[in-house]
Amino acid sequence: MPVPLEPDHLGDDDDALSAGGGGHHSSWRGAAVEHLVAATIALRGRGRINVAQTLWDAEGIDLMFEGPAPASQRMRVQVKSIGSDTTNVVQRGQAVSLVRDATFSARADGWVLFVLIDVTTLTFEKSWLVPSSDFAAHTKVNSRGNRRFADGLNSRRSRWTPYRFETRKALSDRVARELGVG
Repeated sequence: MPVPLEPDHLGDDDDALSAGGGGHHSSWRGAAVEHLVAATIALRGRGRINVAQTLWDAEGIDLMFEGPAPASQRMRVQVKSIGSDTTNVVQRGQAVSLVRDATFSARADGWVLFVLIDVTTLTFEKSWLVPSSDFAAHTKVNSRGNRRFADGLNSRRSRWTPYRFETRKALSDRVARELGVG
């Protein structure tokens, strides 16, 4: 029989690791958020954006987006979910996530998408879509082999502000522009 999860176990990577959860509790949430993101981009594309979800993310790639033309650009996206009920979000007003360097690589078509998932409404609005080369340039690998993303939820001029989207529509419009879909 499944064991119900306490809200404290639904935290971002920092909270899951410190709570002794080993991060396994966030895997189900991550998969669900990947589906929400995939559906959002597919709906925005109205049949002109091909959305594929990987079976496993050995290279850290969770989703791939591709435009309709044979020579269309492709986006390989690593999705990181951040629960709205985590200590960092609730008490500090910060979105925080760890990216394992072992599954991360900076590439021309690579992106990291941090999604703030509202665990009450079961959806998301706020997100950060960061080119993987920019993420690599602005982060360092810590002693545990992770790169740390942290941004204030309402910061006006942080390193990550240019990559932040306040709505799903704004995120999906950015992906469509990147892929050349009007």
